Amino acid sequence: MEEGRANSLAERLSENSERILMGVLAVAVIAAIAVAGSYALFFFGESVSNDPEQWGQLGDYLGGVLNPVFGFLSVFALLVALVLQTRELKLSREALKLSQQELKATREEQAKSAAALALQNEAIRKQSFEQTFFAMLRVLSERLEETTFQQSAQLRPSKGPDALRAITGVLASSIKQGKHYEDTYPEYLSKTLGGIIRQGIQTAGFAEYARTLLVILEYLEDSGIEGNHVYPKLLRSRMDKEEVLFLYFLCFVDGWRPLKKRVERYGLLAHIDPENTGAPTDYCFYFDRSAFHAY
Repeated sequence: MEEGRANSLAERLSENSERILMGVLAVAVIAAIAVAGSYALFFFGESVSNDPEQWGQLGDYLGGVLNPVFGFLSVFALLVALVLQTRELKLSREALKLSQQELKATREEQAKSAAALALQNEAIRKQSFEQTFFAMLRVLSERLEETTFQQSAQLRPSKGPDALRAITGVLASSIKQGKHYEDTYPEYLSKTLGGIIRQGIQTAGFAEYARTLLVILEYLEDSGIEGNHVYPKLLRSRMDKEEVLFLYFLCFVDGWRPLKKRVERYGLLAHIDPENTGAPTDYCFYFDRSAFHAY
């Protein structure tokens, strides 16, 4: 309550500061004229005295009477100035505080706007990524449907998933029959079974299918938008057993080994039993264990 009164007094002083100071000046002038006139009226004759003693008495009289008056007026004016200065400082502090609050609010709004913009950009980026990713999956399916494999001249060519099933069956049965074991298993696949794959790749569209799969994996790796691993899961879920088995064999073949580290990273062999791939069990460790665990 007292603070409110003080603020009210300061406001009134601020509003009337010029009048107050002019009033102080007027009182000082009137006091000086009154004191000097009174002395002249009662103590001076018709002519001005040449006596220094009388002038000294005049000085003592004026100083003795006016000094207290001027001193009081000076103190009053000083108090008014101090009150006004204090109020100005308070207003300046309040203005500075308000300015800082506004600046803080502005920064917070800018931060929110930047965060919203970042989220919007991320949403746009994710949407663009998803459009490209699902378009690639459609292309992969189209490449699979275009593949053909003819095991012998007497048999009709297999197409699409059946072609993939036929070539992986040939590879698995060849290994189970124990052929070409003069080399180690990776060399065997790269030289012998790799030749079968390369022949199929050159003539039946397996190259396009494998290259599309590699591009998808590289796109996943380079995009930085893997989220909660939903995209590798989507890729893995749409690949049937024959596709995964073909991918397993292809990782051993020269020219397609860049697939291996992506297969391991995304666990693309998770849905096959490594002991039932047609390969000796020991050679499943050609892959990191992560290849057989869901990403």
